Amino acid sequence: MRLGPYLRNIREQKGITLREMEERSLIRRDIIQIIESGRFEELPDNSHTKHLVRTYCDALQLDSDEIINRYGDEIPSKEKVYKERKENKVNKDLQYLKKTIYAFLTIVAILFIIWLVLLQIGSQGDYFRESKIYDQVETDTSHNEETFSIKLNKVEDKTAHYDVKTADDIKVTLKGDGTLVNITDDEDHTYANEAVEDDTFLIDNDASQVFVAIEDNSKLSVFVNDVKLEEDEVQKEGTLFYQFNIERD
Repeated sequence: MRLGPYLRNIREQKGITLREMEERSLIRRDIIQIIESGRFEELPDNSHTKHLVRTYCDALQLDSDEIINRYGDEIPSKEKVYKERKENKVNKDLQYLKKTIYAFLTIVAILFIIWLVLLQIGSQGDYFRESKIYDQVETDTSHNEETFSIKLNKVEDKTAHYDVKTADDIKVTLKGDGTLVNITDDEDHTYANEAVEDDTFLIDNDASQVFVAIEDNSKLSVFVNDVKLEEDEVQKEGTLFYQFNIERD
């Protein structure tokens, strides 16, 4: 007699109902019925079959070790269960891969057939003749010569803020009687920190801001790329600071 029916017979001989067995073993009735039928593969987790059988036997005051040894071939071990699960997963993955490849090849074949059909129809109906999709237009190759502009944005706290747009190099030129000048940029370059009379400074192309401090603004005229800054727009005497915000095209 197999393990499941053997256990059921002992329970019935002892006059224990399924409800009483459920209360004694704390195993759900549906699980008890699966054990007594011997369909261990239907358990929610059949890797715990040995534990359930041992609990069932203990509830009937049976020698669980002796019964497990006798019917050990019927009880799936954890190693066997895990191996079967792994094999099932591999088989499912292979099946999914095969289905995916078949579906992809089918789509490719359908698209190829459609392409052949369209090619045949087009060759017969002259649908693929060359045609212009736009009218030829005359291209203006003249160079936009306005590559530089400078505009005073505001004067605030003795600082004149200028917006500069350029596609070329930037040169700051100072002309006049001479006074102390400091010129730096946001790339930590220092171009001047001394008395200047007439000099030109080429600004680094990576700089986006240039800062100029003139001790006596009345003594020097400031030029940016040969464009003279209007003196009547800013403070004429005393220390003045210039900030040039550069936008490169």
